[in-house]
Amino acid sequence: MVRTDSETASGVTLDLPRARECAIESVSLIGSEQAGIINTFGKTLAESIDGEEIISKGTVIGPSEMSMLARMGKPGIAVRRKPKVAVITTGADVVEIVEDIRPGQVRNVARYEIVGMVLESGCEVGRLIHVRDEASGLEKAISESLGSDAIIIALGSKDSHEIAVTALKNLGDIRFAQVRLAPGFATAFAMVEGRPAFIVPEAAALESFEALIRPALLTMLGRTAVDRKKVTATISAAVKLDSKLTHYIRALTVFEDGRYVVKPFDSHRHECLNSLIVVGANVESVRRGDEVEVMMLA
Repeated sequence: MVRTDSETASGVTLDLPRARECAIESVSLIGSEQAGIINTFGKTLAESIDGEEIISKGTVIGPSEMSMLARMGKPGIAVRRKPKVAVITTGADVVEIVEDIRPGQVRNVARYEIVGMVLESGCEVGRLIHVRDEASGLEKAISESLGSDAIIIALGSKDSHEIAVTALKNLGDIRFAQVRLAPGFATAFAMVEGRPAFIVPEAAALESFEALIRPALLTMLGRTAVDRKKVTATISAAVKLDSKLTHYIRALTVFEDGRYVVKPFDSHRHECLNSLIVVGANVESVRRGDEVEVMMLA
């Protein structure tokens, strides 16, 4: 049988093709006496223990779950609606990627980096806004983004973290204005009319997103597993650290000779990046040959 809980504001009913890769919102499939319906373990429901949960709330719908639902004659299923995420970038010296670039200007790389990460997490993209004058335009941009379910603000290198935090404070409830993360110390978080809003420095958008934003978005998606795969790897170069902070270090990780080996990059290098070395606080340095925890990005 199918047990249906009360509907939630974040749920939506989708047909099976469109429901793929969404998380089941309010339905659990329970073992019954209906023979001939095969679960993912190869048992018929008649063979399963009475009341056994076959597909639980939060399960991400893949091919086997679609097959199960089709066998039950369920053309649609209640799933967690994919959140829309607004992306706001700032900077008077920032131009769009199709514009000619002049001395002193930079292209709006942060927008596309964050959009890519949002889509990879399974969410949809909402408003895309660029603010050239942070002091006068950021509050308006945040207000115009409230049609989305979450907001990410990527601050340009010359813009003020304090002004951005004040803008969020004027519109919502600041939960924290800084975090002990390197890079990404200037990451902030607020709730604005029930929507999570994050400030990240554009140079540390990747680290802040992986450490804080991606887990939050996956939770909004109804996912029960929000952590990236982590492995233990041998580091190929020494790294000095600030012991007061948790460090996320861009890196290339490979598997060779029966073990993982990780090469750290500086924060400005992107080539061949596939992982982040994660080193907790109270560590002053990592020596070449030490074993470290690595978060795999691909």
